[in-house]
Amino acid sequence: MKNLFDLYCVDVLVNDVKTSAKAILPNDVFVFIKNKNNSKRSMTEAIERKASFLVTSSGSDYPIPYVKVKNTYSELINIIDNIYDKAKNIFLVAVFGTNGKTTVISIIRDLLGEDKCGFISDNVIKGKYINIKNDTKILPIETIYKYLNKFYNEHLDVAFLKVPNKNYFSKYLDNLSFNAAIFTNSFEKLTVKNIKDKRKILTRIDKDGIAILNRDDIFYKKLRTSCKCHVLTYGRNKYSNLRILSFKEEDGKTVINYKYKNEKFTIESPLNGDFNVYNISASILYLIYLGYFLSDIRKRIYNVKVVASRCELVDYKTSYKIYLDYAHNESSVREILSYLNSIKQKRVITVLGFSGQKEKMKRVGDITQKLSDVVIFTKDVVNNRGKITNLINPDIDNYFVLPERKNAIRKALDIARKDDIVAILGKGRDNYINICGKNIIYSDILVLDEYFK
Repeated sequence: MKNLFDLYCVDVLVNDVKTSAKAILPNDVFVFIKNKNNSKRSMTEAIERKASFLVTSSGSDYPIPYVKVKNTYSELINIIDNIYDKAKNIFLVAVFGTNGKTTVISIIRDLLGEDKCGFISDNVIKGKYINIKNDTKILPIETIYKYLNKFYNEHLDVAFLKVPNKNYFSKYLDNLSFNAAIFTNSFEKLTVKNIKDKRKILTRIDKDGIAILNRDDIFYKKLRTSCKCHVLTYGRNKYSNLRILSFKEEDGKTVINYKYKNEKFTIESPLNGDFNVYNISASILYLIYLGYFLSDIRKRIYNVKVVASRCELVDYKTSYKIYLDYAHNESSVREILSYLNSIKQKRVITVLGFSGQKEKMKRVGDITQKLSDVVIFTKDVVNNRGKITNLINPDIDNYFVLPERKNAIRKALDIARKDDIVAILGKGRDNYINICGKNIIYSDILVLDEYFK
């Protein structure tokens, strides 16, 4: 526990800092931030939940110690800097881009050893003794600091932060500094703000740090100009530091030929798909930056495991193949279905649930229908937003509509025949489904288990 005396001259011991009253535990600090999660009653709720200290911009006469400030967000940063004072001491790597972030981090953790690397994302947090799933999809800045602090106390060598493609995260970048950053890709149209946020990440790297960039990406040049640190690149481009010369799939593995400086070398990756060639290339280049010899890296490649829910082939001893993938945006849906089309013997049958803005749904649905022989449209979130009909291109007659997700998966399995591929997209191994704002226990894997039992 930490004492707030140095900050506010009050003798108060605290455990953690929270910005959601519903998350308050005894002896936590509650910082009231105006957002959809807090209301006028939040201060009362925090007190009822035994908060030991309040930070607010309004009100008075609270029954527990409090401080009244003009800007509670600025004060939040001040408090977490004090409570989690070791957070900024750990070597911090930002991993950002449209797709591939989780896969790159997972590969690097396999290469270096999971007991040496921490991992923070908007849906999972992993350390040496920590494995937490977060189903809120919102990662508060105080949570990032809390676990960076824990990772330092666990004596981890490095922490990887998966930077989400979400607007709320942009303001956090002003309060985070990175020792390194790895950029995966942005193979889709980006708004001016998207590009600005990605460039902002690169400006937060220490001048003695490193930026690892995808040289083949359409925004490479814009991102490169934002770097004041050393830069290493990977890709097929002949000027890449780690150049991909060629690759091909053999016996369920991908054989990749590289050139680094004047040395050519080959690795066998257990991951399939050209998108995974880029993911493993970024990971190899990070180890090169750390000083590992190519011979050592080649040996460590055998430690790399297939990443759950990322082009994951799930084996139920069927005459057709079943792939589970978390693909939930235009580029990731296009990537996985393009890959499955390249290896199919007969049909690709796709189960897709997607919700969002009407035009985005239309684009994702159109891509899915064009790259599938049969599509079963369903829901990944049950609410009033995003009607399934928004996904459908009526000019392509290859679809069914089954709103209940488990029925959609069963339909795909019912119609699958020998040498077909069934692609179940959108949720991966998530263990919940959101129904009208509440997370209910649900899993695509459990549906498969039940079907084949």
